[in-house]
Amino acid sequence: GIRNKIFRVPTVAQSLWLSTQVVKGTHEEYAAAASALENVDIGMGDLWDYKINFAIEFIQTQPLKYSWMAVERFFNYYYPWVYPQWSIKHRLLDAVLSLGLTITVIASFKAPSNKRVIVLLVSYALALGLTTAFTQIDTEARYRLPAEVLLLPAACSGGYYILEYLKEWQFK
Repeated sequence: GIRNKIFRVPTVAQSLWLSTQVVKGTHEEYAAAASALENVDIGMGDLWDYKINFAIEFIQTQPLKYSWMAVERFFNYYYPWVYPQWSIKHRLLDAVLSLGLTITVIASFKAPSNKRVIVLLVSYALALGLTTAFTQIDTEARYRLPAEVLLLPAACSGGYYILEYLKEWQFK
């Protein structure tokens, strides 16, 4: 049926299979996933069937483990600097940016701005993170960038709110 046709699309098969193998997106995890296929003696067409069947069985037999892996990938989507796969400078820069964005987005819910717009933008950004948690297993900024762009208006609103709050606090 249509489900089997969708699953046989190489991008779908690869993403779903990798989602059972990779959590942090490190080179070591990818190498381990690739080496697991070295002992599988099948042709390229059968490879997609093997990956889909493996992924479906993994998800059905270990739903809690798979769900926890997705939670870790979601967290890693926004905070990849937690894992020591990059240089300290890279991690520090990414931490400052992601934590700053998080704090100002949270503050935007207290700001006197249009809450519907803020909720919509944050919802879109969370949806991108969830999609990545269950498919693309890559912590590179190119996947995170659309979510970050969606969060910028909320962050600006929250940042302004924080500055105004600090001004009031300073002059009390």
